Amino acid sequence: MASGNCKYTGNGGVLFSTVIIHLFILSTVTLGLYAPWAWVRIFRVKASHTTIQGKQVQFVGTGAQLLVLAIVQGLLTVLTLGFYGPWAICKFFEWKAANTLVGDTPSRFVGTGGGLFFIYLVHLLILPILTLGIYYVYGIYRLYAWKEEHTRYAGEKTSFGGGFMEFLKVSIIGGILNFMTMNLFTPWSLSMLFNWQIKGLAVGDDERVAHFPPVKTNFAAAAAMVVIGLLPIALLGFIAKTQFDKYLAAAQMAKTVKIAPPPGAKAGGAIRPSVTSPSHAAETPPPKVQVVKKIEPPPSKAKAEGQAPERPTAKPSGESDTIFNRAWFVGSQGNLREAENLYTQAIAIDSKDAEAYYNRGLIRLQTRQYDLSVKDFTTALELDPKFYEAYCNRGNAHYRAGRSDLAISDYGMAMQLKPDDGDLFFNRGMVLLNMGREDEAKTDLKEAARMGQENAAAVLKSRSL
Repeated sequence: MASGNCKYTGNGGVLFSTVIIHLFILSTVTLGLYAPWAWVRIFRVKASHTTIQGKQVQFVGTGAQLLVLAIVQGLLTVLTLGFYGPWAICKFFEWKAANTLVGDTPSRFVGTGGGLFFIYLVHLLILPILTLGIYYVYGIYRLYAWKEEHTRYAGEKTSFGGGFMEFLKVSIIGGILNFMTMNLFTPWSLSMLFNWQIKGLAVGDDERVAHFPPVKTNFAAAAAMVVIGLLPIALLGFIAKTQFDKYLAAAQMAKTVKIAPPPGAKAGGAIRPSVTSPSHAAETPPPKVQVVKKIEPPPSKAKAEGQAPERPTAKPSGESDTIFNRAWFVGSQGNLREAENLYTQAIAIDSKDAEAYYNRGLIRLQTRQYDLSVKDFTTALELDPKFYEAYCNRGNAHYRAGRSDLAISDYGMAMQLKPDDGDLFFNRGMVLLNMGREDEAKTDLKEAARMGQENAAAVLKSRSL
């Protein structure tokens, strides 16, 4: 690290009580109101252990001055939506320099808000935001260097030679140790920072003082910080794209082969709802709507030949898919309990498989486990909010459990996702009809008939609607 003609002799021990008691405890107890006085104490301890050109430094500012400065400059920055920020920072630097005495001579700050504006905008706002805050380390370094170059300690020429790599080292070590010690290392972190800052100063108008060249942006270091900062964003983007691709693939699979039809479904289409015949009136409540299965069954050629149905092959190596396929097969053969157990095993392996929850819900609906069926359909919807078939069959489960209002609500949610599905209008119409709301039922049944729902016209005719 480059060294000037200034020295800092403090350490974490001399700052410990000030930082822990005043900055942490008292500032926290007063909800931050005492913080200006705590920082003034820190500035005084720093000054008492600093010499510039062999002269002792003093800090004579007060907490009240800093509080007023913070309130006024903070309000102006907020009211201007941050635009005033560079001028507010310069006001703080002016106050600090004016209250920093070298020997008995005050210092002064000669920077301006306009001169700081580019550093503020690019290094402290734009690039930190684009890199999720990682670039902020370099931005703070540029601010420190600019501030020291525009401070005239004891009114004399000042230059700064503290390097970024040393600042980065101090920041990383301090950050890690503060985290590990729950901020008890903060006094030593500040002491490391002060040492880097003071040792990098060269002050004096004498020709014998070796001044540092002006600090300029190190584009290699800045670019490295940008790249490092963009890596998490790129990773998040990759993960988001991967998950989205998986969602699209799962949605496509659900539409074609993944979700099995309930036992008894015809190869050509879905099971259609119908009104329960009078012979079922003894049931409580009578199941007036059958399961509606919206997904077409897999190709039935193999089944017609007396063989096992063809199975999905999207993820043949997955253990959960193997169990899923077996569950579908035994369910299609009428072994509902075994199918339910197998779907449960598949879910235990992959708890994010919406289709497994959905198919188990269909099995439980068939075996009249209505509340468990509702729970499965709800989980499927949490995993895939656009799973309109789950809304439809949750509505069926609610209706069979005697919760007609919830059934109507679920059919409505399914309609929002699939407004051209005649079965949904037919189901809601049948529930409304059985509730005695004939006008509303008539509207839904006519819409279902218009969409080609084969039973809607028969119901309208038989009921003279």
